[in-house]
Amino acid sequence: MKSANIIWQSLKSFALRLPRQGVALLLITLTSVPMLALRKAPEDTSAANELRLPILMYHQLTKDPRLVSEFCISAEQFAADLDALEKMGYETVSMAQVIAFCESGGSIPAAKPVVISFDDGFESFYAYAFPLLKEHGMRAVLGVIGEEAERFSATEDHRLKYSSCTWTELAEIAASGLVEIESHTWNLHNKKNGRKGAAKKFGESTEDYRTLLTNDVEATQAAYKTHGLPEFSVYVYPYGTFSADSAEILRSLGVRAAFVCDARVNILHAGETEPLMELKRFKRKPGTFCIRE
Repeated sequence: MKSANIIWQSLKSFALRLPRQGVALLLITLTSVPMLALRKAPEDTSAANELRLPILMYHQLTKDPRLVSEFCISAEQFAADLDALEKMGYETVSMAQVIAFCESGGSIPAAKPVVISFDDGFESFYAYAFPLLKEHGMRAVLGVIGEEAERFSATEDHRLKYSSCTWTELAEIAASGLVEIESHTWNLHNKKNGRKGAAKKFGESTEDYRTLLTNDVEATQAAYKTHGLPEFSVYVYPYGTFSADSAEILRSLGVRAAFVCDARVNILHAGETEPLMELKRFKRKPGTFCIRE
């Protein structure tokens, strides 16, 4: 009881240091209480022409406690997250719905919308997250590294601590209607030759950079078509890095939204599409996770 009181006092002290206005705090913990709200989120986060949208960013899931890390949480914790989101009244929405709202208005079918996103296309998504999403009837976005899907589709090596989903698994996931398969680039998820992710290199010309992104997008779209996946419309920047030219180039290639890694709630408005190209997300780490405005 004494330790519980210490934890509560620490949380209370933390909450008092937050700004008094515009604060929505969501805590998900590894304790028996998976989520606490120090300040209850409003019942309706969207006005008729405004959408207040938190996007959660996950990476890898595991059932081996030894593998839990900054980018890998337990499958049990993800299950607790889904339970807690439901108890707090959050409803998952698709990126197709979000894009439609920004492009042409209309309403989002959720009083408290949230987007769940997974980066990298790990096979642990198929093994652990996908069954839980189906069980809860909840949506998600899966950002796939195309070259990794290609590689693991051609090998028998499928160890969940590092393997990626195969094209067959991705087709099954997409067919569920619950998961949108988007692009985490074809092969730009790396740091080499002066480039970090899909960002422009120092001194690189705009035309060379345009060629890079064009080749990347076209390689992914071609592979998706070959393997029966819908064209992607969301580009998930590796490491959250991008450049001043990125949005314009990607839009010209048919991309309608992009994910970065800034931890903020998105404030979107009907008829305004520019913010779609820089959507913020909250990275889910082991332990306590906060959504704060």
